[in-house]
Amino acid sequence: MRTITTLLFSIVLLTFTGCGEKKKNEKHFPETNSTSIFTQKDLKKHTSDINPDINHSQYPDTFTLDSTQKKSYTFSTLDKNIYSNAFHKKTVVLNVSHLSNPMSLDQMESLSKLQTRYQSNLVVISLLLGDSKKISTPNIFLNRHHIYHFVSLGKENEKIANILYAALELKEKPIPLTVIYKEGKYYSHFEGAAPLEMLNYDIKQVIKK
Repeated sequence: MRTITTLLFSIVLLTFTGCGEKKKNEKHFPETNSTSIFTQKDLKKHTSDINPDINHSQYPDTFTLDSTQKKSYTFSTLDKNIYSNAFHKKTVVLNVSHLSNPMSLDQMESLSKLQTRYQSNLVVISLLLGDSKKISTPNIFLNRHHIYHFVSLGKENEKIANILYAALELKEKPIPLTVIYKEGKYYSHFEGAAPLEMLNYDIKQVIKK
């Protein structure tokens, strides 16, 4: 009887000892040898967060615009699209205007309101044509009309405007013209003045996507 009891006790003891050693070994598996595995979806998301280095030399037309407040943007155009490191993951609005045109001033004021509303997601650029350059104090004039976004008086504005007209197949060359882009890809445009509500709707839809 004592022999059977001793045998049973030995079996139980070996069982618990084995379990204890297993847990101990599992606890100390080396973590430094673990491998991170990314799915294609994970890789795509990771790489999309990196700002691409755009080579402007591969595009037919590249421009550097200076604003009336001494800021600058460099971008290239191809067909209906625009390309720039500065516009990565941004909604961009290119606006062609003329300071002697009341509809242009109204449009630019509306765009400034939207620039303020969506400032972290939106870049608004107005290209002024014609005799707009003759204004001696452009910033004072623009502030008087509540226009605070990026405004260019550059020599290349006319060329950029013609590229836009050609890409959109607009023979009449409307003033103002407002073109909306999603991360550089053409989304929509407005010929002539567009109400603030219409501009806001399109820009809001683009930002949501």
